[in-house]
Amino acid sequence: MPTTRTGTVTTYTVPSLAASGGVGAMLRVVMYDDGLARDFKPRLQRALFVSYRARTPAPGFDSGLPLVWDQRVFLHQYDGVAVPRADPWTTPTYLLGLLDAAEGVVTAIPGEPLPVRRSWVYTPLNQINANLRPDLVAKAGSLGSLNISFVAKNGTHGTFSVCRFVALTESGNDCSDGVDN
Repeated sequence: MPTTRTGTVTTYTVPSLAASGGVGAMLRVVMYDDGLARDFKPRLQRALFVSYRARTPAPGFDSGLPLVWDQRVFLHQYDGVAVPRADPWTTPTYLLGLLDAAEGVVTAIPGEPLPVRRSWVYTPLNQINANLRPDLVAKAGSLGSLNISFVAKNGTHGTFSVCRFVALTESGNDCSDGVDN
């Protein structure tokens, strides 16, 4: 993702994983690297992945996707390196949220801990242990947050908007996030 200017809404359309064969099927947003060099290997990065999943007829790629996950945006966080892979294989991926194009908050998926929303605010400071890594708190705090909103969907593509903001002040209608910046 190109550098996002504060307060500017950028709209992306990505194919579903099934329709794309995995090519161009997600947006990777690198928030920052962790600042630790590891034997001259690339630094680990805090990255947010935004992808779209839609059921397909059997035996298609997502033919087994549960209906409650059909035509939803998935938000994952991964704290590793894309290529070359320098992180341990045990580095986890976190499912942070699910988005639907419906207005408001959709009821949570039964048995699942995540509510499904139309918009979601990603704040990197929420995922940092300030006692263990005060250096990352200083780095991430100035970056601000991302507002990701699901705009439209169909069986093959999902459209969402991304807006970066650094302050929670009312000064206009930038970002259309209810927290104008």
